[in-house]
Amino acid sequence: MRRFEEMKEILDESPGGFYEGILQPYLSITEGQLRELEQSLEKGDVRSVQTIAHTIKGSSLNLGFVGLGRRAEEAEMEAKQGMPGDTAPLSAALQGEFRRVSRFAERHRTARARLQSA
Repeated sequence: MRRFEEMKEILDESPGGFYEGILQPYLSITEGQLRELEQSLEKGDVRSVQTIAHTIKGSSLNLGFVGLGRRAEEAEMEAKQGMPGDTAPLSAALQGEFRRVSRFAERHRTARARLQSA
């Protein structure tokens, strides 16, 4: 979370702040990527799973969202090894981490809004 705090500090000074400039687009893009990843898992499209998981891993780790980054790394590694038969636990873990990141982002947005209105 240190990286997140550093970026937040810099971007909170810009118009729209960190939430609108970074978190909101990240959440929107990642949500779509997770849908694509789910579809690729269901189809058994190993190549797409690797590519999408790698992208999610990178963006998540760059923002300090280590849990989601690590889960995406697990998906990437499993795809490289040919994928397990049952991908439901992996999908559930990724979705759970994304919900956790989304709740964190919402708390940040709400706290920032309270500070600006004070």
